[in-house]
Amino acid sequence: MKVMIDTGANRSFISIKALDPSYGKHLINKSHSRIILADGYTSLSVFGTMTLSITMGDMLTSIKAFVVKELCADCILGMDFINKYKLIINTEEQIVSISDDYKRTTLKFAVNKNEIRYPARLINNVWVPPKQTVTVLVSVELSSAEVLFRPSFKLQQRSPVVMLNSALTIHHHTSFISLHNPTTYSYSLPKGIILGTTTIPALSFKRNSTTDHQIVHKNINNLIRHIDNPEQQDRVKTLLNPYAKLFDTSKLTVASNVTPHAIKTLDHPPPVSKPYYSTPTDYLSRHPIQNDEEIFDEDYGINMLFQGEPPEMVHVPENNFQIVGAVVTRSKMKQIAQRQDQIHTTIPSVINDKSSSSSQEKIEHSDEVTSDLITSNNFDITQIKMEQAKDPIIHNKIKEIMEDPTQHSYVFKDGILYKLALMRSNSNTKTKLIYLPSSMINSLLQSYHNDPLSGHFGVRRTYLKIKNKFWWPKIKQSIIQYIQSCLPCQQYNISRTKKPGRLNPISTPEGPFQLIGIDYCGPFKPTPRGNQYVLCITDYFTRWVTAVALPDCSAQTTAQTLFNNYICQYGVPSAILSDQGTHFKNQLMESMAKLIGYNHIFSCVYHPQTNGMVERFNATFVPQIAKLQDRENNNWDEFLSPVVFAYNTGIHATTGYSPFKLQYGRDPRLPTDEPSTSFIFNKPQDYYEQLKKNLLIMQQQTRDNVNSRQQRYKTRYDKQRADPHYEINDLVLVKIHGAKAKLDPKYSITPKVVIKKQHPIYWVRDEETQVESRVHVNDIRPIFISKTK
Repeated sequence: MKVMIDTGANRSFISIKALDPSYGKHLINKSHSRIILADGYTSLSVFGTMTLSITMGDMLTSIKAFVVKELCADCILGMDFINKYKLIINTEEQIVSISDDYKRTTLKFAVNKNEIRYPARLINNVWVPPKQTVTVLVSVELSSAEVLFRPSFKLQQRSPVVMLNSALTIHHHTSFISLHNPTTYSYSLPKGIILGTTTIPALSFKRNSTTDHQIVHKNINNLIRHIDNPEQQDRVKTLLNPYAKLFDTSKLTVASNVTPHAIKTLDHPPPVSKPYYSTPTDYLSRHPIQNDEEIFDEDYGINMLFQGEPPEMVHVPENNFQIVGAVVTRSKMKQIAQRQDQIHTTIPSVINDKSSSSSQEKIEHSDEVTSDLITSNNFDITQIKMEQAKDPIIHNKIKEIMEDPTQHSYVFKDGILYKLALMRSNSNTKTKLIYLPSSMINSLLQSYHNDPLSGHFGVRRTYLKIKNKFWWPKIKQSIIQYIQSCLPCQQYNISRTKKPGRLNPISTPEGPFQLIGIDYCGPFKPTPRGNQYVLCITDYFTRWVTAVALPDCSAQTTAQTLFNNYICQYGVPSAILSDQGTHFKNQLMESMAKLIGYNHIFSCVYHPQTNGMVERFNATFVPQIAKLQDRENNNWDEFLSPVVFAYNTGIHATTGYSPFKLQYGRDPRLPTDEPSTSFIFNKPQDYYEQLKKNLLIMQQQTRDNVNSRQQRYKTRYDKQRADPHYEINDLVLVKIHGAKAKLDPKYSITPKVVIKKQHPIYWVRDEETQVESRVHVNDIRPIFISKTK
């Protein structure tokens, strides 16, 4: 069985063809639905869900997967499996690391050097006229990909039809191939014949045979028009001319990676990925299918799923891929777990003399009794007299009491020192509290905090339990330090206070087109034009917004839209700020930044506040479009431009001006304005001088207004908010983002070491995996070392 680990898939899948039909199939949830993949077009039919039991090395794992018709591999393990078992993929060392609650196992990649070939079959009967070329439709066992086609050698030997090696684009399992008949007679090919094989290349390039130099010349001139020196313009042209194809916007000349790329998976999933719907019911509600769909015909063997009594185990062929052991149904898993419980029998320790006699008898195990409920109390109150005698501070205190008992708030009785303390402020009655020796403080706090009967509660509950029975100097401070140093509390507790880290506003740029922020909003419901996403571009000085509706959010679409809709209209910005989504952080965008000449800045993962201006606009325009769209909710892209125009022509609360006025130096003319009856034509030079004066005045006032507002926001945000600073080699815990179960930890299981600091950004390294990551101080929780230990 071939298994693919896919960091771009939110859920795990298994092909129904990978399940042996002779043993039947037992689905946990039999529901027919359809899944839309990340390309926005390709879909998969879901027949239900089942629990997979997968052996990875010596570790038995399980995951609930969707059963679908066919996949590019027998099974795909998605982000649900990666997050559950904290999977780490190291492509440089060719290893996969997987962890459960007890240990971490490392496996090497099983590299298959042979190419996987998929046959291309003719869908219909074809008749090729003499001396002509026809294009025919073929089917391939791939849903969507770019592949290389190789004609069948045997077919070309026994038929006159000529086929060439070519690159094909597969969409919905189909593609087109050209057939040429060089003879003087017609030739026919039957339906289902294999014309050749297709393979997925490692990397493919789309090359253009010609370049439109007129468009190239126009785009390059737009880029360098701000350069006044003609000599410098010629030098820049000389540098850009070798890259003429990049400026030919009439064609695409970028490389596209057609194989799923492997990325290092850290403690969190990739920052941005197209989400799948959460349940099959959700799929069915959004994409209903008919019961008479051909996929459910008896030819596919699907009716076998719901007839007869299914066996317990689904067998797998012997030539398995090493990473998968077997696929086991849920009922079989329960039987295996019960059998393991019977074999792995342990005798609990003797609690008291009454249970010692019965401990020799046979112990019956059940799911209702677990060893975790047995108390782990290490505090022995009978040892207090002995430990007090060893404590030098208590020994000196007893001497002072023996000399003058009336001068001290202590009592020495029956060989034990007590502290006399008032339990209530309005009471005169003092209570005797045992003076706890320092050697027993740690064991007492363990019993009152770590023990299952204590429940890992906080400082207040723990202190109120102890204060009426024991006393020692700085008792509350000791309790606070101990609970702060409790690692499980740090990992699982929810903070009720404000997130740490104060506001660090981005400095106001000197003018427009200096710093822009970009971000995607979506996916929305597909429109008739095929649009699902909106790329928002915001100028950090003028607040001018450019929003473009797009069919997808791929790296190629992002680069092309940024170049055509912003750079070619307003010029090259000094810097671009974005998140670390795969559509922004990729090789194509990196090459574009180096070639055109801007600095691309990335925010921290799971910290959208860094690019808050774009995020704020996203939250603004979505409700406005929702109010204007039709009842079908699928024509939102028609209202995108009007809503953006309304936003750009409105006065911004922070700058005090409309983005339109800061952009063009004048107020916009609106449809409600009265048409002008006369026009005054000034000299262009006079208009230019007046425009420069107006812009200088408005820009200075804008900077003052923005700085004043930022200071006000910072004062309000920083109020009663901690601002911890960490040093190199400090041990910390990092917040775990993404989908988590109710009982999963909120912060990382293993401590991390600070290796670099640039407050409020820190670089940390995992002590076990040695994986480095960049985090914001918001997502860091310190590890305290208890002084009582």
